[in-house]
Amino acid sequence: LFLFLFFISDLIISTINLKRNLLFPTLPKFGIPRQTCSSKTIYDASSLYSDNKTHLISYKRDKECYRSKNKINENKIVLTIGGSTTDQRFINEGETFQDLLDVYFNGKYDFINGGVDGQSSIGHLFSIKNWHSKALKDINQQVSDVIYYIGINDLGLTYLNESELNKQVKLSRIIKDYLVNNSYIYSQIKNIYFSKSLPKTFGILAAHGKKFVPLEIPKKGEVSIRILDINGYSNLINDLLKATKESFPNTRIHIVQQQVPACKFENSNIFYDRHPNEFKDICKNIGQVYLSINHAVNKSKYSQYTTIYPMYLESPIEDKGFYDFAHTNNLGSMQIAQYLYRELKLN
Repeated sequence: LFLFLFFISDLIISTINLKRNLLFPTLPKFGIPRQTCSSKTIYDASSLYSDNKTHLISYKRDKECYRSKNKINENKIVLTIGGSTTDQRFINEGETFQDLLDVYFNGKYDFINGGVDGQSSIGHLFSIKNWHSKALKDINQQVSDVIYYIGINDLGLTYLNESELNKQVKLSRIIKDYLVNNSYIYSQIKNIYFSKSLPKTFGILAAHGKKFVPLEIPKKGEVSIRILDINGYSNLINDLLKATKESFPNTRIHIVQQQVPACKFENSNIFYDRHPNEFKDICKNIGQVYLSINHAVNKSKYSQYTTIYPMYLESPIEDKGFYDFAHTNNLGSMQIAQYLYRELKLN
């Protein structure tokens, strides 16, 4: 009887609109996977660093699901959008590159962290339409600039055609995501399964802390231009620019082409890859992403509002500024902020 009532209760709760439900304050408010809202979390990120020190990371999101957002916004807003390298889940509050830019610009701008772990440009487009345009609707005139920090999460998108990029999510995936977010029983059973079948460090290693030993002798390679107009990625980037301007009419758009630590680019076509074999072709593919972005922006009618920053060609972040193959530590976060402070052309 107890189990029956427990399952019925779980079913009832999982069918309620949980956007404002206090029992689940960290569920995605705007339907963005891996997005958290109204949350305060402490992460032990010691395993990600190699200095044998304890790293307890304070991570906070407000009710609109943002980090580093002032409670009262009277200044111009710079919205930063990207994946885990923008979110910086394992960087302390006050030390993210957004927090540092707030200081560097003397509080003239409020740099808001709208990063979501694992999100690609497909997710950025969905977020602009379904999250940022809604959360910042009342103050959208204050959004003077939007920064897209794009790179490693877009690997592979340049191989997809228009229909594949616009493919609808399968019903089975929608049901699974719904149950994970809304059903206590389902989520706990899934957690127990993974805890039994996967290493304890999998939760971090799946996206963070996958160590690699750089090759002493890098492999030279060349990025070739594919048929960019056919594969659909160019249109995806153009749709992203369009949605951004429609949501925030006064904004300038900045696309930062993310530095990948073991890829040293001589120019946009020639690179030297220090990744071991398990990261095969990562530099070639990331170079293709950036060529595709350049192509898309150049042919877009929104190019006059858009500036591209080829960070990957300049490599302002030192090797010791990364704790794995993509993510930055405190030093790397500071060096990103310094690069953006130096390069950004803000309104």
